Amino acid sequence: MLRFTLVNPEFAFQDGSIEIRTIDQAFWVHEYHMNKFSVLAAIIQKAKGSIRDSGCRTVLVCEPKILGTDIYNALKVIYASHLDGIPDFDSNIIISALRIASTLEFPGLRNFAISKLEGMVLSAIQRIQLSDEFSLPSLEMPAFIELCNRAEPITLVEADILGTSRFVEIARIRETQRLHQAAKLVENILPKLLESTQLRSSTGTEYARDGPG
Repeated sequence: MLRFTLVNPEFAFQDGSIEIRTIDQAFWVHEYHMNKFSVLAAIIQKAKGSIRDSGCRTVLVCEPKILGTDIYNALKVIYASHLDGIPDFDSNIIISALRIASTLEFPGLRNFAISKLEGMVLSAIQRIQLSDEFSLPSLEMPAFIELCNRAEPITLVEADILGTSRFVEIARIRETQRLHQAAKLVENILPKLLESTQLRSSTGTEYARDGPG
């Protein structure tokens, strides 16, 4: 049975010679943009050798793991750079662009997305998730430090994302810091306690000397 995929109206360029097809949508786009992805460029060149009718679009069928939403968001970033400057995309769009750039090998887009994410306000666990998926130590280390230093306990959801080994290590560091802070607090308070004790002792002695008898 022939299955028709709805073409996304935002990326349905009539002069686009490439059709990118995902499970839920398709995109008619320009070859010169797609050739920036090493994986797509190789597929396009291979497909050209087997297509006799030059008027047909080259259809690139994505693996199921590549979501139409990610392709759509990545295209928004790619095409925006050729219009009136790059707008301030939200983190979801930038993450999609990073995911597609990493999967289909577009180093320029990947570096751009990483630089944008590094400047965004993301939770520590979000940054760790991104580091896990895209191998980004620049996001990972500050996130770990934040989790170790923050007052709030690690939640169950965060512990699940961290995994056993990282959770145990963070818990160990947090406990060490807690004990260190407690020791420092005692160190600061102890002289005052001793001074107060000595004062009470001195007052008691004077009272005993001045008392009846």
